[in-house]
Amino acid sequence: MATSLGRLVLDINANAAEFERDMQKVQNSTQKSMKRVRRELFKTERDLERARGKVRRLATGFAALGAVSLAGLTRGIPT
Repeated sequence: MATSLGRLVLDINANAAEFERDMQKVQNSTQKSMKRVRRELFKTERDLERARGKVRRLATGFAALGAVSLAGLTRGIPT
């Protein structure tokens, strides 16, 4: 009986230690994944900001083109 109880205690301790190691592996893996996600989000945010700047410049160019076209049209209309 005592031998069986001793084996049970050893098995429980061994399983608990293995569980702790596995949980540490999961934690490490999760931290690495989160670091990659943060890095990719930073890159995405940077790329979006660059795209916003390009869209603003494009909109400004279209507005200038529209103003020049409108000015050319109004000059051609006799008053």
